[in-house]
Amino acid sequence: MNDAEKLLHIYAEFNWDDYIDISTNLVTLNLHDIDGELEKLPGQYARWSGLLSVAEKEVKRARTELEQYVAITRQDETEHRASSGLKATDKYLESYVLSQPEYKEHQDRLTAVKFKYNLLKDLVSALSVKKDTLIQLSANSRAETKIYN
Repeated sequence: MNDAEKLLHIYAEFNWDDYIDISTNLVTLNLHDIDGELEKLPGQYARWSGLLSVAEKEVKRARTELEQYVAITRQDETEHRASSGLKATDKYLESYVLSQPEYKEHQDRLTAVKFKYNLLKDLVSALSVKKDTLIQLSANSRAETKIYN
């Protein structure tokens, strides 16, 4: 399995426990090899940012599916009520759509993919903090070297 496949597999199964494990590993610093840590960072950032983009695409897709479901369901119910000689008010249609089990399924899917997106966004933010920390530690190390040499 190549790196891309591994990341997509992680994304498919991604949950809170995974987030805790991954975030702990990502933010761990080897203070004895700051330069090595700095060298690894761009690759880590690129991989997790890419996965964040996958999650963003999933959020957009789930949001669109929900919006389409709402529109189609409202239209179908409007037509059904009109054929029965009944008026479909906005309030009625909203209540009708929200009461449908399929609406909850779409909403739950959107919530789940938003959750993954937010966790991945936090991982990418953690990598940015790590970068800033490593740069500061590297600068401090160079300053100490100048003082003692």
